[in-house]
Amino acid sequence: MKTKAKQQQTAAPAAGGGAIRMVREVLELPRLARLVLVALVALVVTIAVSPLVDDIYLRYFYTFETRGLPAMVTVAFGIIAYGVGWWLIIGMAGEQPRARKAVIWYLAIAAVLLIWVLALTIYGYFSTRTG
Repeated sequence: MKTKAKQQQTAAPAAGGGAIRMVREVLELPRLARLVLVALVALVVTIAVSPLVDDIYLRYFYTFETRGLPAMVTVAFGIIAYGVGWWLIIGMAGEQPRARKAVIWYLAIAAVLLIWVLALTIYGYFSTRTG
């Protein structure tokens, strides 16, 4: 006789399909590879939010005394992204993180931000060469 929890665990892979399979492959990577992946996601988040934070700061909050504030806010976003990634993908020593929807969202947002950063980089490169 199967319990409800066991039935849900066996039904979960069919519900998510390829996304759950991808998450499981990421979670089965060696710990060092997952650590590097999460560090890269944190870097991408930091690069992606930097122009936004700078723009808001310069428009509404700029004073000479607080000129370091945008860097601190941007780094805080990166540290939060790293902490969430540590919790979802790396886990504590000896622990194997579980595949869950939050990991799918984390990786999806990271992929979108990576594409955004690459697009901004390419745009910036060509706008300076033609301008």
